[in-house]
Amino acid sequence: MLTAFRNLGYAVGSHMSLKGIVLTGVEKDGYTVIPYASQNLHIDRDLWIAAVQKDGNALRYASDQVRADKKVVNATIAQTSGALRYALGGLNQDPEFLKAIGLWDIDGDRVYKRPEMAALSIKFSFAEESTTYATEFVQKLKRDLFLGTSRPTTRMPSPKSLATQPSTTWSTNARGP
Repeated sequence: MLTAFRNLGYAVGSHMSLKGIVLTGVEKDGYTVIPYASQNLHIDRDLWIAAVQKDGNALRYASDQVRADKKVVNATIAQTSGALRYALGGLNQDPEFLKAIGLWDIDGDRVYKRPEMAALSIKFSFAEESTTYATEFVQKLKRDLFLGTSRPTTRMPSPKSLATQPSTTWSTNARGP
């Protein structure tokens, strides 16, 4: 394996452990070198943290055990927030992670400056097959100087509540790619 990695242009020395050699490859080329490592390294937390720090979407190719590892998922969303959809074991719905990527208000009692609500008619999904469009849309909505002052909601108010509330609701029917 040492010769193979040297032939690929990695700076590896004979003093390095197998994990160190693979880590060198991950730092240079990302997760694509992990399948060439021994089976026990396929689930190595340190290798996968290095891989997702280079490309958060690499989590998609990790084993189920790695995709359910809270430390790996934390490193993943620090790099690519939309890659939360690849997390398993309920981590893709974990309030801590949803807050970290800006989809869940950190302060649930936040008072918005504007009475209007931005109603989102797109469904949120953290299923692996979903796109990141809805996630990115809400993140941009919250950062917008004007729209960010209104509470986003995925529920349209009932006709009865509309009759009793003077506020305006903005709606989008946008679809992702």
